[in-house]
Amino acid sequence: MFKFIISQRDTIVQRAGITGMYLFSFSMFLSKSGGNIGIVLMLLAYILQFRATQHSLRRDPAFFLFIGFAVYFTIRIIWAVQEFPDTAERQIDSIADWLYLWCFLFVAWWFKPGKKQISISLGLAFSGFLLGFICSQDWSQIDLLLRGSRGSFYRQVPLMGLFSGTATLGLLLLGQRIVGNPKKPFLFVLRLLLWLFLLGLNIEILIITQSLTTWIAVFIVFPPLLWIRISHWIKLKNVTVWTYKSLVGLFIVMVAGTLLYRNVNIIEKRISSQMETVNNLLSFDLEKIPYTSTLGIRVHIYRYGLARFLERPFFGWGPGTEITKLLDKSQRILDHLHNTYLEIVVRFGVIGMLFVVGAIWYIVRSLWCGYKNLYFPIDYFLFIIGSLGLLVIWSFGNFRLSTEFRFYCTIIYAIAYSFTFTMSQNKPAR
Repeated sequence: MFKFIISQRDTIVQRAGITGMYLFSFSMFLSKSGGNIGIVLMLLAYILQFRATQHSLRRDPAFFLFIGFAVYFTIRIIWAVQEFPDTAERQIDSIADWLYLWCFLFVAWWFKPGKKQISISLGLAFSGFLLGFICSQDWSQIDLLLRGSRGSFYRQVPLMGLFSGTATLGLLLLGQRIVGNPKKPFLFVLRLLLWLFLLGLNIEILIITQSLTTWIAVFIVFPPLLWIRISHWIKLKNVTVWTYKSLVGLFIVMVAGTLLYRNVNIIEKRISSQMETVNNLLSFDLEKIPYTSTLGIRVHIYRYGLARFLERPFFGWGPGTEITKLLDKSQRILDHLHNTYLEIVVRFGVIGMLFVVGAIWYIVRSLWCGYKNLYFPIDYFLFIIGSLGLLVIWSFGNFRLSTEFRFYCTIIYAIAYSFTFTMSQNKPAR
């Protein structure tokens, strides 16, 4: 009887954790409250399963890295509050901003069963993204967006660029799973049309955001990943598959080409607006770079941020310190340095950056080992590594710690890191 009760309790806890994972995935782009509730459910279920999870944590290097970061973070906040009392409130508010990103450690636990959970969660996340776009967009203004106005779709423009770029990459790499089996012609055609529509919609959103850093990231990340995917198909040496893939590829080229041709004026206008800055950069005449262009203001901010970093290279200025408040030449209100890496070293110093680099190293290593051990199919592997690539490049020109951004990082990191928990659970406890 006692064993039955324990078994039922474990079943309930397991279902609660999985429910939290799916709620989080669906809500991450749709509802901050729903996403946070999902996180809380996963965390509570994780704690209630501590007998099982503790063995994994004992051997988990990223967990000890988190403990080290938390200790350093606490010391740095106390130090910053004593040194800059007027920033005390912001220093304390930064706790949630920075520690939330480490939630991937226990979220990864719920992805460890593998492909099924990953497929459902990614599908729910994409559905929530589309539903959020449909519900939040003022459709009376859609004509202005299509004619060249820059749109954020009620999100921060850089974030919408990153999210739409990731969604486009997912549709391209995981499209075969959406389209399904060509042996069922009617259903296949319907799914193909739906997939092409969604692909075209996300490409259009990506263009309308006019996010240069995302465009650059897409230009760098997409070609090698798509080539690897195509090379994998070529190795199959199946005429039917070849014909099927070729037709789908032709449709992709037609859709993407049409959208790019239709928006060529928007793209040219956006790029040409930065050419004065580019020319000054190439001639190393930094003082003539205008503060008005998005690229120009970044150049001046980076120079300023680098100077402030060199003043305190090891420990930084404090987690909640907004260095750009002191930049007085620009007429714009600046809350950050528009560069994630520079922001980290300015606030935390080199020591803090080492913790971040260590975490990214373990995440990428887990992803690679998962692929080599056939835990991640090639399309999932390419999508996650591509999403990380987009994020890495995007972070050179942007800095955001909003709830949606933290949710985005959490699910990408968690999926990549889930293989580590799968392997640690299969090892006997010492």
